Formats: sequence, structure tokens, C-alpha cells
Amino acid sequence: MAFLVPPLLRDRQVLALLGVLGVGLVLVVSCAGPMAPFLAAVVIAYCLERMIRALGRLGLPRWASFTALYLGFFLVLLWGFLWLLPAVVSQLTALVGDLPRIVAAVQETAAARLEETRRLIGAGYMNEVTQRLSDQLREVGQAAVSGIMQGIPGLVTLLVYLVLVTLLVFFFLKDKEQILAWIGRYWPRDQGLLNRVLKDVDGQMGRYITGKLWEVVIVTVITEIAFALLGLHYAFLLALISGVSALIPYVGALAVTVPVALLAFAQWGFTWDAGWVLLAYGLIQLVDGNLLAPVVVGEAVHLHPAAIILALLVFGTLWGVWGAFFAVPLAVVVKSVLDALNLETRPAG
Repeated sequence: MAFLVPPLLRDRQVLALLGVLGVGLVLVVSCAGPMAPFLAAVVIAYCLERMIRALGRLGLPRWASFTALYLGFFLVLLWGFLWLLPAVVSQLTALVGDLPRIVAAVQETAAARLEETRRLIGAGYMNEVTQRLSDQLREVGQAAVSGIMQGIPGLVTLLVYLVLVTLLVFFFLKDKEQILAWIGRYWPRDQGLLNRVLKDVDGQMGRYITGKLWEVVIVTVITEIAFALLGLHYAFLLALISGVSALIPYVGALAVTVPVALLAFAQWGFTWDAGWVLLAYGLIQLVDGNLLAPVVVGEAVHLHPAAIILALLVFGTLWGVWGAFFAVPLAVVVKSVLDALNLETRPAG
């Protein structure tokens, strides 16, 4: 029956690669919740390790770069828990409390501007559309209130997670060689193809993650400055959402346009003040897409835009918001595997 098995699956290196991918997929899918702190610590340690190696190439001893970067990571984490998280929760709570007024303001503004449309297509239809929009916005507000109330006891869990992540990152960096040696005891022996994929993923992923982190920070800061200068309410919350949306190519910026527009129209109506906010947001996204992302992120992942959109659709459908956030890294892994298998099956010469 051996002839029924494709030649590719008789290659021990291919089987080793598929086995490691299968085990990793099962662990992530079945244990994603309990493993969340562990996976977060792996990603953070990976980014810090790349920085440590970069500093090492400049001549800085590993212990010095490790100490400086870990201390910086700890301070950033502490700042996030003591200042960033309370600021986000405060603005989100205020926004939820203000939601009925926002809904009423948007409804009133839209009704005034659509008066002519009412005459053309009928007031009854427009009233039904407006009422449905109002009901949906209220449902969103109630869900947000419920989420905040449920999230209050989760703060203790979050604190535990932060402590675990901090400790895990420390041990991952400090005992890197011992951990890799332990993993090597269970690593497949026929690992040439597997190592080729890992090397390709490491090269692309490192540049992508580092570039994206800088892009998120820059977009958040610029958006916060622009919205604050224009006097938009909840500028900090919207800027943070805008920055995080950079992690979802193409779709993220379009999705954030909706809350930005709604809050601007609720605050000022269809006026030039709201128009300036939308214009500023559009310019920031234009600069990000055409200047910032190409310079900071570059062609790190070598993926066609159509492939990125397909990855967003597939992984977003499979794993929701988290699938959309990690669609590009997952697409990089898939591309590296396909490229390696293509080289493996390509005839020599």
C-alpha cells in the first residue's frame, strides 16, 4: 500500500515539519485560554531577544543589554497597569454613560439632514431606519456596560497574568540556552526542512513585529495630538483604538472610521468642526498607509495585499478578532511552509 502514499508524505523531513505544526496547532486551539500568558510571554521575549542580539552586534555584553531591556519592559508594564489601563477604563466608562446622549444627537442630526430624503422616499421608511439604528446603538451600549461590569473582577486575574508574564519573560531570556537545549531533546532528528522554515519565519516575523510596534506607537501619538488639538471628546480612547487597528491591515482603519465619525457628528453635527476631524483622521491613515508603514514595516513579510486580505478573511472567520490580529503572522508561517515544500519537491537542476 506504500504506493498510495504521496511521495511528499514519505519524506521524513516533511513529516517532521507537519508533526511540529500539528502539535503547535492543537496546543494553541485547545489551550488558547490557559496558555494566553505563556504565549504573550513568548512573543515579548522573542522581541526582546532580537533587541538583545542587535545590541550585542554593537558590542554591548548580553548581561548589560538583558538588564536594560528587561528593566524597560518592566517599567512599561507597570506604567500600563497603573496609568494606561485606568485611563482607558475611565474613558470607556464615560463613553458608555454618554452613549444615550450620543445616540440622540446622531439621530437628531441625521433626521435634520435627511429631511429632504424623507420627502422623496417617505417619512415612514426613514423613521423605521432611524429607529433601528438607534436600537442597535443602545444594544451596543448595554453590551459595553455589561462587559465593564463583568471585567471588574477580572482585574485580579489580569494582575496575576501580568505577574506571570513578567516572570516568564525573565526566565525565557535568562535561561534561553537551557530551554532551547531541553526542547532540542524532543525535536525531530530530520530537521533540515523544519529549520529552513523556522529561519525564514524568524527573518520575516522579527522585522514585521518590530515595525508594527513602532507603527502602533506613532499612529497612536499622532492621532491623540490631532484629536486633542481639534477638541474631540474621548480623543485618547479613539487614538488608542486607531493605533491598535494598525495591526489589522486595510480593515482596521476602515472599522475605526465609524466611531470617529459618529462621535464627531454627535459632538458638532454636520459642521466644519466634524469635517476637520474626519479630514485629520483620513490624512493620518493616508500617511500611515503610504509612508509610515512602508518605511517602518517595509516589505518584511513579502505578501501580496490579496494574500493578506485572504488571511484576514480566513483566520478572522476561524478565530474572530484574535484571528484578524494575528492573520499576517499566521500567513507568514503558511507561506514559509509552502515555499519550503515547493523547494523540497522541485527537481534538482
